[in-house]
Amino acid sequence: MIAKIIVFLCFLLFYNEFRSFGNTTVLRGNKALIVVGDSSGYQKPLSKKREPSKTPWSKKTPAEKKEILREELKRVLPDNLQYIDSIFVDSRFKYDPSIVTIIKPKKKSCDYFSACFGLLTHESISRGQLFYDRNRAWFDSAYARYGVDASDILGIMRVETNFGEWLGDKLVVNSLFTLYTTTRKKDFAFNELTAFISVCDLNKWNVFEMKGSYMSAWALPQFLWTSYLRFAVDGDKNGIIDLRDESDAILSIANYLKYHGYSKNLKSKQRSILHYNHSSRYVQAVLAYAKAFKKSNKPH
Repeated sequence: MIAKIIVFLCFLLFYNEFRSFGNTTVLRGNKALIVVGDSSGYQKPLSKKREPSKTPWSKKTPAEKKEILREELKRVLPDNLQYIDSIFVDSRFKYDPSIVTIIKPKKKSCDYFSACFGLLTHESISRGQLFYDRNRAWFDSAYARYGVDASDILGIMRVETNFGEWLGDKLVVNSLFTLYTTTRKKDFAFNELTAFISVCDLNKWNVFEMKGSYMSAWALPQFLWTSYLRFAVDGDKNGIIDLRDESDAILSIANYLKYHGYSKNLKSKQRSILHYNHSSRYVQAVLAYAKAFKKSNKPH
């Protein structure tokens, strides 16, 4: 019996030695590559199963990106599923090639201080005066709550939209979808579109009636939609924050500036306005208008 056990153990030992014959480990750089051999002496590398390569974002079609966007929005906005579906099945929701043309590097457009912009003309100051006169109570409220000068709010409104004359003519939803399809603006567009859908669904607004700039900036203060969620104020307390409404726009700009450190100090004014638009030329234009307006009036 003992002899049989010894014979069986010897067989197992011999068998394992035979199985491992020819198997070696080869070092390539700092990686170990197992090489499998067989009794014939043939050796081949043991390689991992190759995963199918993913299509780069830039190579995907707008239709593919649209479906990816739909699923991502549903994932982050589970309470807005019906609203999202209603947008994506609408034939008006589409890629806008003109947006891509606009965001490509190009020559600078009309400078804030050029004749074509007309920042400091008599007509420009008069428009500000009219806007101030009909909204004096809201400017007083903004100053009382946030300490922001009416002239600085007027400066922003003049540069952004000329007091509502230039509000943008691009469908916000299509602008953001188109920006989402690009590599450079994809994350920005997704965040803004998420905020946009949340706001429109909450207020029961039709997304296909919402127009703004090619970057989706909207209404009198040209707020982005993430800024709307953080800084927009119901100025007239009617239960809806609509930045097309002058009272809401005025107090929302004041709230934004105050949050970013606005005070009577010039440096703090400059820094807070720079948050509004990351251009030193923009800051100069806003403050130049504010100064010119103060000369013709005596607001806060």
